[in-house]
Amino acid sequence: MGGVAALAVCVPLLAAAVAVALSPVLPGYVVNLFGAAAAAATTGLCFALLAVTGHDRVIVWFGGWEPRHGNVAVGIDFAVDRFGAGMAALVAILVTAALAYSWRYFEEAGGCSPRSSSSSSAGWSASPSLATSSTGSSSSS
Repeated sequence: MGGVAALAVCVPLLAAAVAVALSPVLPGYVVNLFGAAAAAATTGLCFALLAVTGHDRVIVWFGGWEPRHGNVAVGIDFAVDRFGAGMAALVAILVTAALAYSWRYFEEAGGCSPRSSSSSSAGWSASPSLATSSTGSSSSS
């Protein structure tokens, strides 16, 4: 079950990299579906990790650097207890809910993506209040 702990971290990171790489090529709804699927998969992995961490910790040693002689290890590990797995599951649920809400919200608002606006060089539109100067109308001498 140590692989589940590593997948719970790797799946969202890899999905974010793939979504950024493919967003110029794919339509927006496909990228949104991919993000929602990755968030749902991460939620499932976190709940699987929560089910496994009954009363014991799940420990994953990366690179095979396990403690040997004298209980000394030089390496990186994951030590997941029930509280940590529960917090990860809660965060995964909140991220999935935020994605679902924002997807519907931006659909109703007319979209908010770099391709939907062309008023600035980066593709994002600036609000009129940010474009005006705050120095005043004229100076008196």
